[in-house]
Amino acid sequence: MTDRRLAEFQSRFAERLFADAPIFSASTATRGYAIHARNIRNSLVLALEQSFPVVRALVGDAFFVEAARCFVSNSPPTKSWLTAYGRGFPEFLSAYQPASTLPYLADIAELEWARIRAAFSDDAPAIDLRALTLLSPNALMELVVNLHPCAATITTSFPIYRIWMAHQEPDSLEELKATPPGPGNEIVLVSRSADGEALVSRFEAARATFLIALTKGVPLGSSWSRALDDDPEFDLTSALQELAMLRALGSSSR
Repeated sequence: MTDRRLAEFQSRFAERLFADAPIFSASTATRGYAIHARNIRNSLVLALEQSFPVVRALVGDAFFVEAARCFVSNSPPTKSWLTAYGRGFPEFLSAYQPASTLPYLADIAELEWARIRAAFSDDAPAIDLRALTLLSPNALMELVVNLHPCAATITTSFPIYRIWMAHQEPDSLEELKATPPGPGNEIVLVSRSADGEALVSRFEAARATFLIALTKGVPLGSSWSRALDDDPEFDLTSALQELAMLRALGSSSR
């Protein structure tokens, strides 16, 4: 078999693994292929169920499995480990017509994927607040502080933090069902603790303004000024301490 024909065979083999309805004949070899293809697709659906449990709870098992199968058929994995699968699922849900009645579903999926990413990303040093104390006031105000590589921010028009938190506690879930959440802008930060646990925090008002400014590369002084516009009593020191404790901030540059 030539290299070209081998590449064509491999391409067809992989394509049919993820097709909605692979073409099978009655031969033993093809039946074995069908079993292999089904097992591959089922394992990817299971990986999505494990990575997006709140999404699954919100839509129900049957709905989730159907959406997951549709995603799998159009989004083959690019890495060899299952925990890496699902990166495009939030974007898929945002365009998935059957989910249009749940406009916050994609944001919930983004939060859950950020937790997976936080838990499994390579580690990196967090910001050293003691080092900041050695800078001159002018240098400190011009400092650009980067979001930690394990961290992510989600800007949303829906109370996804409340929705996600409610699914962590049965009592809270009953309360959520009794009083469904309405629209509400918020910033959600997903980060990772020193012992590797994914952390989910909600930021509002001045704290959210400060955090988002930092993530956009706005120098520390200007980010502080924006936060003060929202809250004249905004405390820069306590805000930095909180973000450092959450390991939300990584390297800095001048």
